[in-house]
Amino acid sequence: MINLTINGKSIEVAEGTTVLNAARQNDIKIPTLCDHPTLTPYGGCRLCVVEVKGMRVPIAACTLPAANGMVIETETSSLKKSRNVILSLLFSERNHFCPFCQVSGGDCELQNAAYAEEMTHWPMQPQWTNFPVDTSHPYFILDNNRCIMCRRCIRACAEMSGNFTLSVEERGAATIVVADTNVPLGQSTCVSCGSCVQVCPTGALIDRQSAYLGHDKNLTVTRSVCRGCSLGCGIEIHTRDNHIVKITGDYDAPNAGTLCKTGRFLPVEQTRTRITTPLKRVDGKLVATTWEDALKLLAQNLTPLKGKIAAVASTRLPVESLYAFKSLFA
Repeated sequence: MINLTINGKSIEVAEGTTVLNAARQNDIKIPTLCDHPTLTPYGGCRLCVVEVKGMRVPIAACTLPAANGMVIETETSSLKKSRNVILSLLFSERNHFCPFCQVSGGDCELQNAAYAEEMTHWPMQPQWTNFPVDTSHPYFILDNNRCIMCRRCIRACAEMSGNFTLSVEERGAATIVVADTNVPLGQSTCVSCGSCVQVCPTGALIDRQSAYLGHDKNLTVTRSVCRGCSLGCGIEIHTRDNHIVKITGDYDAPNAGTLCKTGRFLPVEQTRTRITTPLKRVDGKLVATTWEDALKLLAQNLTPLKGKIAAVASTRLPVESLYAFKSLFA
């Protein structure tokens, strides 16, 4: 174990813990934007800078390993000034028109960080550059005007999904997030897992299904298990007035927040149709029938095969389908 001091408080953490996580484990708030608990520390936004006794300049807490005897300060006047400048630069780089953004009002980490530093206006004027908005994807929208280049989406695509669809193009103030070789998201190698949308700290990636349907603080969250297949991924169902607004991955579940399209987006679609009556094939076509007729037809076809029949099912079937399969063939 390692012993260090943060803001005058002596704490003990496991070896290999970063200063940021050491502070989190002891309820000490250090602001950050690029860091995410499920992703490898990146150290891009520099909002989490802290002062370490003996070090010449402030250091990013998210990439700094805790060491024995460290004495750290997180709330000095110079750090507050540094964070104010960092936030001012972030707001000036893109077109962050908060009143018109879907996540404004509590869901935006950039806005929340600015309010925490008591910012009420733009100290620097933005560049007023018109960045592209990609609306080609069926489930979410990429708006580079609201991007802060934290690269959370890119890292989530690589680390959580292993798909490596997202990357950056250009350099400096012109840098933007792109899919593959800058093709439309809807035509890219994206597998629609939605991990990028869930980790985005601003409104740069917007979920089409839940956009403008309310803030997270006004939704009821129910932890559950995805029934899309037999893997049993942990999910969080966000509802309001008995209506599913969105589904997100549960970071505390074994799947660590990673979901597929079937678990995240498909259950929310309102265009789905469900089979509510048995069907039987007549002259090559499926027609509706009664349960009595369907079970009778099933018995007639299966009884002669008793002892000679084998059944195979895919583990990717929904849980309820697998249960019905087992009940039938047991």
